[in-house]
Amino acid sequence: MCYAPAMLRTLVVVVSTALALVAAEIFLRVFAPVAYEQPPDRSDPTDWNCLIHQPSAVPGLEYEIAPNTRQSPTQTREGINRFGFRGREPGESGAATRIVVLGDSFTYGLGVPARDTYPAALQRVLAQTPGVGPVDVLNLGVTAYSVYDEALVLAHKVAPLAPDLVIVGFVLNDPQSGTGGEPLRVFYHDVRWWQHSHLLRLIAEAWRDLGVRRRGAGDPIRALYAPGGDWEKVPATLESMRRTSRELGVEVVFVVWPMIPEETWTDYAYAGIHEQIDTAVRQAGFPVLDLRAALQEYDPAQLRLAGDWHPTALGYEVGARAIRDFLVERQLLPKSAGG
Repeated sequence: MCYAPAMLRTLVVVVSTALALVAAEIFLRVFAPVAYEQPPDRSDPTDWNCLIHQPSAVPGLEYEIAPNTRQSPTQTREGINRFGFRGREPGESGAATRIVVLGDSFTYGLGVPARDTYPAALQRVLAQTPGVGPVDVLNLGVTAYSVYDEALVLAHKVAPLAPDLVIVGFVLNDPQSGTGGEPLRVFYHDVRWWQHSHLLRLIAEAWRDLGVRRRGAGDPIRALYAPGGDWEKVPATLESMRRTSRELGVEVVFVVWPMIPEETWTDYAYAGIHEQIDTAVRQAGFPVLDLRAALQEYDPAQLRLAGDWHPTALGYEVGARAIRDFLVERQLLPKSAGG
């Protein structure tokens, strides 16, 4: 009998806690809905995530661009070709040196017409380069892809295109794994049980923010590269890409895009991170070009879209010229394309 009061107190605590949690969930649902990792409504075919995307059949790759679509998130109504990437249909295999470019929204060219993306600009500047023969540059960039997705594209989608060279456009947020709250990634990711609760999503968001503060002093980019961050998964991914490149018998070149600042290049915040990427990519056996030096010759306001961190047409043009120079100077273009 002496245990009854203790058991009653425990029961009261449990019930009170449960009621408090239920009340918090109801309050959030009614007065302060949590958008972070909210389960998507996939029944709406007009949702922007569905406009040009579809689930991917490649194991581990959650989504891809749907072939032959005619609408893009930038509302430019540009076509996606039959292979499911942005731009014109590729030319006949073997008729020109083929360069395949992998990457995320920087490569896709979010916010600019297809003609202003850096793969398109690279094709133009190579065509104007003495001693370089016909070149066919294909843009396989997909918005919100990570380096892990790009490794899967290299392993499963590149071979049928028979490229002579592959370029991987690496952006500083590419090591991010999971969804990271990115709407497109959330849309195609399997819904986890806790996502149905506003309270649990609020806790998950707070935990993410705590990790960013602890590892990156509030900067999500720094947090990715700090000890315990997602960067720790990247070296193994680079090694898998190196194995794939050997199997395909094709050279892979990495091109690192900086996060273009809003006002000035003075005291650029991520120089150490660029060195970290450069070292890892070289150790994996890949040539690497850091575009920061080329872009720093220009006012950031000319290179960055207003209210966004994606490059302008000029930013992509500058990047394409630097890539051209790098490929020519390092003799990375196949002999059929070089002078």
